[in-house]
Amino acid sequence: MERVYRLLLLGILVIGFGLSSSYLATTSPDVVLVDTISASEWGAPPIPNWKIEDIVMCENGTEAWAAAVGPGPFDDFLLFKITGISTSDPSVDQDSFIPFYDPYLGGEFPAGMGPRGTPGLAINVTCDKAYFPNFFLDTVNIVDLGAGEIGWEGTVLPAPVDVELTYPDSARLIVADSASNVVTVLDAASGDILAEIEVGFAPTSVPVVGKVMAMVANVGSRDIACIDLAKYEVFEARIPGLEVGPFQAVVSNAADRVYVSNRTSDTVTAYRARGCVLTKLADIPVGRAPRHIALSPDGRFLYVSNAIDKTVSVIDTRALAVVETIRPLDLAGLVTEDEPAPLGMVAVSKDNRHLFVYWEGGVVGKPGAFQLYYLDVSGLYGG
Repeated sequence: MERVYRLLLLGILVIGFGLSSSYLATTSPDVVLVDTISASEWGAPPIPNWKIEDIVMCENGTEAWAAAVGPGPFDDFLLFKITGISTSDPSVDQDSFIPFYDPYLGGEFPAGMGPRGTPGLAINVTCDKAYFPNFFLDTVNIVDLGAGEIGWEGTVLPAPVDVELTYPDSARLIVADSASNVVTVLDAASGDILAEIEVGFAPTSVPVVGKVMAMVANVGSRDIACIDLAKYEVFEARIPGLEVGPFQAVVSNAADRVYVSNRTSDTVTAYRARGCVLTKLADIPVGRAPRHIALSPDGRFLYVSNAIDKTVSVIDTRALAVVETIRPLDLAGLVTEDEPAPLGMVAVSKDNRHLFVYWEGGVVGKPGAFQLYYLDVSGLYGG
């Protein structure tokens, strides 16, 4: 029964895309392809169909860590470092690979990173520790990125899907537990549970605002729970008003805006934030099935990956409207007559200038040459 419930929950979290596809616009002239990194360049273990689930930028602005998962339901898991961020020559550090193989296939470490397609990786400010959730194995783990060692094997949480660290101290880890409908706060050093906070149904994303609060997007109850991290409680009532199928939330560095992608209504909801008091500003139409979103560090542009359209919508946060639409297939000259697989995650460099876009590559249902696109988006700023 537990397995059936978990599979149903997995369906709620990751399914919700239409069957048709359309292309909304051509590639923006303000966006330039700098480089691509294919799966063959990762030098990954010989497992087919690795897919990048998340990229987290290091505070130094020159490196990032990426998380990739394998093809199985429990997902082999690979961490690796990308160097040369904010230059014209990004590359995968071949000596950085940290694989965690599926224990059900005889692997040594627990594997996985939540259900496929959700965000989940967290990196501390010194970029030497990583944290990731195991949806099927009910654990959250810490990784020493230098030694490649995993910890907290005894930290058990029900179906965790996303983790975030308080900033800038990296002292507490905030975890969305989608099966128990709570957010759990862990001590980031020991893994001890500090608090369990009831939120809405099926939380999927927990962006943290400094050390004081977290905004939780609940996919099941279609609302936001704002958590006071000093009192470990939800601020008054949950905030309604999300469109159908919220997937990911992000909060601006100034903590004055909150954005939520709505995967089945093809919109992004924008809020003005005054602490935990949110005022809805707009439902912004984007492409089909928006999932991952990334806000530039200066808060100027929001990048939205649209899984069905295979496009990235660029939202001007001043105008609260889409001002550009990026098609990575056009950028690389890889348009084919076959239906390409959907877009995945997006991530922005610390200098606001470069954007990573992951395209799963190939044709739906067939192995492909996965591509990580590295784009110069400085032209969006007018120069």
